[in-house]
Amino acid sequence: MNDEHLDKAKLKVKRLILQYQEYLALDTQIKSLKQEKISLAVKVAKEKGEILSAILSKEHPQLEKIDQRLKLVQWDLERISDEMSFADPLIWMIYKDLAYKGHRNEIATLGDFKQHCSPKDYICTKRFKFMKKYLKEKYGCDLEDTSNFPSFLLLANFYMTPQILILLDDFDFMSKWKKHEYLIKDQKIAKWQA
Repeated sequence: MNDEHLDKAKLKVKRLILQYQEYLALDTQIKSLKQEKISLAVKVAKEKGEILSAILSKEHPQLEKIDQRLKLVQWDLERISDEMSFADPLIWMIYKDLAYKGHRNEIATLGDFKQHCSPKDYICTKRFKFMKKYLKEKYGCDLEDTSNFPSFLLLANFYMTPQILILLDDFDFMSKWKKHEYLIKDQKIAKWQA
């Protein structure tokens, strides 16, 4: 793979990181609105001498206004999430490497990446399993072979290995990857929902 491919991937990753920052800001806004709703409900419950669950189950103009704002922000969050897609596994892994750098859940090594890609039904788990299975079946490359792919291997070194880079020129792999990544069902984004 030449530097031009890597430069294009990094450019796409910059856009994804900006989207991720917007995602985080919206997530913070959602948490703030939820807290605002609870605080207001507690205040109203005290004023009316009712229990909190009763206030939350009734119609209340101020609470409804917060719910409306919350719904709009949640739609924006879903839109960002839907728009964040990875044209190939290199872009996906570079993004994971850079977007989480310096965070509590940093993904610096292959071990960190595998851990990130392990929760059942998680989209990254589906991506990783697909890539791992394809590499093993077509190329005899076992990503679980710790002598070739130790958990301490830096993620940046892992995604630049020939075993990973070969996938970018494999039409069969890339067409299947893109079908999963850009899947739409019933006019809704359905990434990796095979």
